[in-house]
Amino acid sequence: MCWTKRLPFIVILCFSFPFTNFLNAQTISIDSIIIEGNNRTRDYIILRELSFDPDQGINKKDQVETLEKTRENILKLGIFNEASLSVEEGQINILKIIVQESWYIFPSPIFELADRNFNVWWQEQGRSLKRTNYGMRMKYVNFTGNNDPIEALAQFGYTKKFEFKYDIPFLNKAKTWGLGFNIFYSLNKETSINTFENKLIFRKNELENMLKRFRVHAKFKYRPNLYVFHEFKLEYQNNSIEDSTAFFFNPDYFLDGKTTQEYFLASYDFRYDELDSRVYPMEGFLIAAKFEKRGFGIFNDINSLTMRLSLQKLFPINESLSIQSDLRGRVAFLRQKQPYYNSRGLGFDPDYIRGYELYVHDALDYGFTKLMVHQKFLDTQIDFTQILPIAQISKIPLKLFISANFDIGYVNNPYYRTNNSLSNKWLYGFGPSLDIVLYNNSAIKIEYSINDLGEKGIFLHNKLSF
Repeated sequence: MCWTKRLPFIVILCFSFPFTNFLNAQTISIDSIIIEGNNRTRDYIILRELSFDPDQGINKKDQVETLEKTRENILKLGIFNEASLSVEEGQINILKIIVQESWYIFPSPIFELADRNFNVWWQEQGRSLKRTNYGMRMKYVNFTGNNDPIEALAQFGYTKKFEFKYDIPFLNKAKTWGLGFNIFYSLNKETSINTFENKLIFRKNELENMLKRFRVHAKFKYRPNLYVFHEFKLEYQNNSIEDSTAFFFNPDYFLDGKTTQEYFLASYDFRYDELDSRVYPMEGFLIAAKFEKRGFGIFNDINSLTMRLSLQKLFPINESLSIQSDLRGRVAFLRQKQPYYNSRGLGFDPDYIRGYELYVHDALDYGFTKLMVHQKFLDTQIDFTQILPIAQISKIPLKLFISANFDIGYVNNPYYRTNNSLSNKWLYGFGPSLDIVLYNNSAIKIEYSINDLGEKGIFLHNKLSF
């Protein structure tokens, strides 16, 4: 082959060298990764949250954004108070990850309200200490260092409850499949047996238990990448109600005057989550859907098929100001009447309309949207090291927000609407709130809300990420 025929190949080769050098100049190679502060947590739990491939390096132009996204992913695990990332460039480029582990073991006494939220207990149940639960909960949120929470509970008082659950995040080498299981048993001397004017009607029996509940389930989790989550669950439930409730007070409790209810449940959850926080996001979006089938013709106690949908989008204006829009709902594909016990709609966290915390809305279907504007005015850390020398809890990350909130929703209640005037109509509520975020894994909201009935009140809500 003469040199003229080789000329095109020589030209391509000459031009490829400077182009390759240009690309290399735009990418920071990662030669080594150092993780500090994870005294208990395994390295791979943290490395699983990297938003880039270390073998491919980091684009220099996107370095700050890439490291911040990884930091958010690490904090969303719910087992760290703080996390920081930096790249030390030199002959060897080192990615340095420093974390501060949160307190993992919570052997805590139980003293909690039996009502569905604080506002009902305070305003409608006379702040009665008889409507409280007590006992002991042992929760270890990072049992073996693999981000595997384990929990055991023994509760007495208003509701006797016993529960054990354990989640294993990863079963395979690719770290994509996980497993979890739960067993639960409870006894109630008093329980809600009906709804009147959208308020729960309670009945109590000192001589025998009103409601017994038992359930056991296993679930498989699949996480193919950082932001996609799948969950498959199979559950068995066995519930029973005191005889006179089913015979006289509410034959629709389990339908047809039945005193027991037994069925299998299968569900599939999908979630795409790019929110920057699990408890109080300021940026990102989330899409979630859940399909649930109750009853498979084995016991003939229930037959339902539902889908729940949740969409969440945040529009950051700057680092301290963000607009949040949420859309949630449930639709029933099987339109026949369901047992009263299984007809919960709005009124239970997190599905509620602001200003309507004191009401419940039984439903076959429902939908609602929430619009919020969040303004952060404090971001600090409170140091109690001198009086509380425990590294995991001595420094408290604290963020304070002022929010403006507006909710609107609709409940479709074709079967239990009698004597419930808030069914089958539009509902809305609005008002400001003070929002407190602690340790990056818990949020407390103190809300002043007004509903479309003109009712006003101060309401308390909380959310945990573990």
